[in-house]
Amino acid sequence: MGNRNRGVAGLALAMVLAVMTFLPGAVALEPATFEFTYQGHLTFGGTVVNGTREMKFRLYDAATGGNQVGPEITVPAVVVSEGKFSAKLNFGSSPFRGQARWLEISVSGSIGPPYVVLAPRQALTATPYAAYALYSGITASIDAQFSQDDRSGWTHTEVLGDDTCFLNIPLGFTFTGWGLSINSVSVSSNGLLFFGSGCSNSFNNTALPSGISNDPILAFFWDDLDDFGAGEYFEYATFGSPGGRVFNLYYRNRLHSPVCGADAINLMVSIHEGSNLIRVTYSGFSTCANMRGAGATIGLQGPGGAGADAFMVSYNAPILDDNAPRQSVSFQPPRQ
Repeated sequence: MGNRNRGVAGLALAMVLAVMTFLPGAVALEPATFEFTYQGHLTFGGTVVNGTREMKFRLYDAATGGNQVGPEITVPAVVVSEGKFSAKLNFGSSPFRGQARWLEISVSGSIGPPYVVLAPRQALTATPYAAYALYSGITASIDAQFSQDDRSGWTHTEVLGDDTCFLNIPLGFTFTGWGLSINSVSVSSNGLLFFGSGCSNSFNNTALPSGISNDPILAFFWDDLDDFGAGEYFEYATFGSPGGRVFNLYYRNRLHSPVCGADAINLMVSIHEGSNLIRVTYSGFSTCANMRGAGATIGLQGPGGAGADAFMVSYNAPILDDNAPRQSVSFQPPRQ
């Protein structure tokens, strides 16, 4: 991030680092929280700032200009130590529906107003969206683990092929999201799961909503993927008792492009009976940006094709962390 100074009444502040850390406040089946912690670093004329500052935070729908989204948040006493500061922010649920957002920060001088508007605005990636449901209401956060040696007896599909669909995979129960009764799913080798018998082998990922299907779609890693015959496959099984069964799909494939070499996408999709929880757990990603989502779409779309409600976690953004042993995205579509 480049440095840019803005001055008011002799005051110049430069924002040289901006890191947003999402602190999920939801545990299994507790109400969701939309609070996150914003962390940054302030300098004054090249010297780090110390002391207390009042800060104002606004969300916008564009990097410059655009429209303010949601309320303005004023934090009256932000402690800045050696330039480092943090502030807890909660804009509520309405600004976060998968669209891009930019955060504008105004900082007071050492003795109060006037304020300096820091530039540029900070792009909020999809990270704070990841634990939120497709619609506001109940969400869940589950720290489930999986390993590659725990799937004895699962149904195994060895050859994924290029731009291939696998139809009518049984869930083992009835999934009741969106007012539908869904007993099977279909899977595209390009990182898509369709709730129903329809499927698309489209390898050109787009933003959501997409018109590639009228069935609900889970884009768990929609990209141009290919089976090169060296450890690419998927396996699935359903476990549990009626009312609480879970369908698990383990998926492993490679990018069609050679940009990341032979690195593999490695993940588990879990679909829960009763709660309608849908979770994707990612594991073991390399440092290559395209392996971390730089060319992929991740999100959930309801029925209706291009006019459907959709929750887009990311679109061509490397949000997956190569240093994290496990990372999950969870959704909970409505029953109606």
